[in-house]
Amino acid sequence: MAGIVLQLFAVVPTVLAQYRGLTTFLRTRSLPPYLLSNVLSFMVLLMYETVVATLAGTHKGPRETLQCAIESKWRSLFRDKDSQAITRIQDAFQCCGLRTSRDMAFPFPDAHHGANACEQRYDRHFGCLEALIDQEKHVGGWILAVVAGVFLWMVSLSLARCCAAY
Repeated sequence: MAGIVLQLFAVVPTVLAQYRGLTTFLRTRSLPPYLLSNVLSFMVLLMYETVVATLAGTHKGPRETLQCAIESKWRSLFRDKDSQAITRIQDAFQCCGLRTSRDMAFPFPDAHHGANACEQRYDRHFGCLEALIDQEKHVGGWILAVVAGVFLWMVSLSLARCCAAY
């Protein structure tokens, strides 16, 4: 997204040059069209980067906040009997259940399975919550790293375009 916006704003000086009144106005204000383009693109991308960084930061939040969101989602999966989703999570992290290996695990407790069915079937004896929290923080870190990289790219391109104009 950031690259597309940068490229779009690269053509703004050409478009502005076609409007004589605006070009005259900008020249009387000592603001060349290419500088306006750089300022506009930088401001738009800075707002975009701020929003994405804020959203990514929610994945790096306090453990209690992440725990609450994960528990809520797991409870929803368990209530809906979404065996595929729970099984994928349990298999990915080699765990059973949420907080403990008997807490809302698949296979679901019923007349044929007790709360310890997952432990017995897969020989796993710990819950998935800690692994999910750690994974959430890990992914949040990567998202923030990408946002920082795009920001640095944006600054370098803006500076290169600005310096090239002189």
